[in-house]
Amino acid sequence: EAAALYRRSLTRQPRAPAAHIGLGLALRALGDRAGAVAALERAIALAPKNPRPLLEMGRLLLAEGQHDAALDYLRRAGALAPKDGATQTVLAEALIADQQILEAAAACERAVAADSTNADAMLAFAQLLDTLDRSLDAISVLRQAVERAPESKPARRRLGESLLKSGDFAAGWPAFESAGESAADSAALAFPLWLGEPIGGKRLLVDAGEDIEDILLLARFVPAVAAGGVQVHLRCPAEFFGLFAGLPGVAALLAPGGAPPACDLAVRLASLPRLLGL
Repeated sequence: EAAALYRRSLTRQPRAPAAHIGLGLALRALGDRAGAVAALERAIALAPKNPRPLLEMGRLLLAEGQHDAALDYLRRAGALAPKDGATQTVLAEALIADQQILEAAAACERAVAADSTNADAMLAFAQLLDTLDRSLDAISVLRQAVERAPESKPARRRLGESLLKSGDFAAGWPAFESAGESAADSAALAFPLWLGEPIGGKRLLVDAGEDIEDILLLARFVPAVAAGGVQVHLRCPAEFFGLFAGLPGVAALLAPGGAPPACDLAVRLASLPRLLGL
């Protein structure tokens, strides 16, 4: 195991900060909080100008809800690594949670300046703007995040959610939908994609995916599809079968992984609001 490897390394080089950091992270993963803290504190003592153990100690304390203590370590890490985007992003997120708005804004700016494609930093910046009730500015930052880091699904999801909250459904639903898209998802549908054309009398496979929050949010659109005379086969996790058994218009509920019945077309659940013109 990793912890044993780091311990063996430390018997040969007991003053190696990197080995103490690695041991701290391994022990944290094993749930040994005291051991992790001791290893990280030793790394800090050996290399007081190294931001990494300070950052990891801050993360550990954040996970435990010890925000004041975490901020002390994160501020020290941030001061040592002002041009490291990841460090500044963690610091900014912690400052936002602690309502340290001006300091958080400065950390966000440093994070974005360090790496203009850092989607996490821009998400933190957007969260900060939302905190200040500057929702339109937050949307602008999220658009930049999607443009600069198009592979970031969290950025596209946050943009979709923010647009929907602002009432821009025409742009919001496509952005929200794109956060869950992948080539593998489309291939798994197994039938031609429904593109929104009239399909009365046909059989439609609706794939809900695995995200619980999305399923609960979007299942209400299924009856609108079925109302047009469509026979809907809804594929969703088995734990939803009881909830959706009485959903109007659903001809059958299917578990993921099983072979679906013969259908004419297929669609992802997240695509329904857009295809329905909502």
